[in-house]
Amino acid sequence: MDEDGYPEDEVLNFIKSYNLAKEKTVDKLLEVIKENWNYADIKYFTMRKGKDVLGDPCMKLQLHTGGWSGNESIIDAIQNGKFPTLWIFWTKSKAGGHYYFDISLSWFKNKK
Repeated sequence: MDEDGYPEDEVLNFIKSYNLAKEKTVDKLLEVIKENWNYADIKYFTMRKGKDVLGDPCMKLQLHTGGWSGNESIIDAIQNGKFPTLWIFWTKSKAGGHYYFDISLSWFKNKK
């Protein structure tokens, strides 16, 4: 994050180019997003274990932009990155910058 709280270009490029299939994990990507997510410390970035719609284990991720354009830039990087991006686990969005993801844990176990 720069001195004004915005993600730097190298961070956005990392998010855009992060290939989930090649990396076989989402941990590093989530770490980078959280480190660069403004207001992560006040519940604008939350993760918890849960189950997806099929009842399989997943990590439930909620990203709330708070109207911060830096956070919107991260969402844009997630949406417009090289496939497969975190966006494949997107479940819904709500007006006002609220994004929800169910990150399938079994999806990574099946990658060799």
